[in-house]
Amino acid sequence: MEYHNSIEFLESYCNFLRTRPKTQDTTLSDFALWILEDKKKSPSSISSSSLAVNETEEEISRLLVLMYRYAKGHLKTYLSDFPELIQEDFTYIYVLKRQGSMTKTQLIEANVHEKTSGLEIIRRLLKNGLIEESNDTNDKRSKRVTLTNKGEEMVVSVKSVTRKVAKLITGKLDFNEKEQLLSILKKLDLFHQPLYLSKNKLTLDFAMESYSLN
Repeated sequence: MEYHNSIEFLESYCNFLRTRPKTQDTTLSDFALWILEDKKKSPSSISSSSLAVNETEEEISRLLVLMYRYAKGHLKTYLSDFPELIQEDFTYIYVLKRQGSMTKTQLIEANVHEKTSGLEIIRRLLKNGLIEESNDTNDKRSKRVTLTNKGEEMVVSVKSVTRKVAKLITGKLDFNEKEQLLSILKKLDLFHQPLYLSKNKLTLDFAMESYSLN
């Protein structure tokens, strides 16, 4: 019995060491805390595999929301030197820099905003002289917006800050992890775009069934 306990102890200790950076000193107290934390994380015997999957999906959703809030908080803090750009306004001038002239609706949809919120941002950008509007030659009911010279200069100025904020948001992920995360987020973006842009909003149950997510 003591022999088996020794083997189990050594296996646990080896697993513990694998989770620690090679340059980090470890103590028996660290090992004891790790065992306690590991037991807390262990699923109960009554948990089903489907429950585990549901919990994983819910945790992913929760963490994505938290990441959005972290990013929004960082940007609000570090863009304080640009009073003409409130919160997410800078994403609108970024999109215009990449896409050029766009209708107001296209610009709002590209930023995944409600129409009222998007129009308010566009009004601020117009008021601050960062964008200008003109009639759409293809649709007289629509207005197109483009960056002004001031807007172009603002993009360059803000980039010096947002590059650093982007590094802060991605934390200590290595290059391969960043590539993997980017690939996953692009895949999710492609999935959600048609749902968001659909003129006929699907009920939750029908959307789940349509995309075989049940």
